[in-house]
Amino acid sequence: MRSIGGTRGVGCVLPTNTIGDNNFKRYIGDRLIIDFREGGGTVVKDRSPCGNDGTLQGATGLPTWERKRLSFDGTDDYISVVDSDSLDIINAITIEILLETIDNSLAYQTILEKRPVVDEYNYYTRLDLGYSRFSFYNGAHRVLLDNTTQLSNDVKYHLATTYDKSNIRLYVASIQVKSGVQTAAMIANAGDLYIGVETYLVPDQKYFKGKMSFIRINAKTFSALEVLQEYLWNKWRN
Repeated sequence: MRSIGGTRGVGCVLPTNTIGDNNFKRYIGDRLIIDFREGGGTVVKDRSPCGNDGTLQGATGLPTWERKRLSFDGTDDYISVVDSDSLDIINAITIEILLETIDNSLAYQTILEKRPVVDEYNYYTRLDLGYSRFSFYNGAHRVLLDNTTQLSNDVKYHLATTYDKSNIRLYVASIQVKSGVQTAAMIANAGDLYIGVETYLVPDQKYFKGKMSFIRINAKTFSALEVLQEYLWNKWRN
């Protein structure tokens, strides 16, 4: 086992091998795993060893629990996760989400982002008119947008993004739908992680409208086989 140093990541002990679990699989490099099994309350537990628990937020009402998933109204619902060293990812990343949108006509819906209050984010994933997009900032916006597979409304999808300082790859239901060459490093920051909202365009924040039932952030690049395994493991979630 090994720990991540730094004042904001103390206590994050990462497994040295993959471990099976009745609810999800664990991998080397896991930094955040949210499976929404609480089914209620204002805290969403991080099931990774890093302890990055989130808090439900909403100006006029919190996101709504629906069994083991969370419904976001697209107006002011989101989850905030306090910044930690374990979420500052530089060279490789996998982001895995199980979600369904209820309005793919929206220009963009933020899935998650890690940024301070400036337009310089560590990593950022969203839907543009129902198409998956990933980006990070390193002197410029490094962006990959899928333009082939639009998500249908009210359908559950498993989305995955991987980056290894060579290529960004986007997957829908374990199928690679887009790839792009990219070699820049992601830049860590002291910003919190936000799920379901883009925080930069105040007061015109961009919110997610739909449901989420699983989120993983991992600091290594999953192979196509691992993405397929995760799809098969998680597609049956509520």
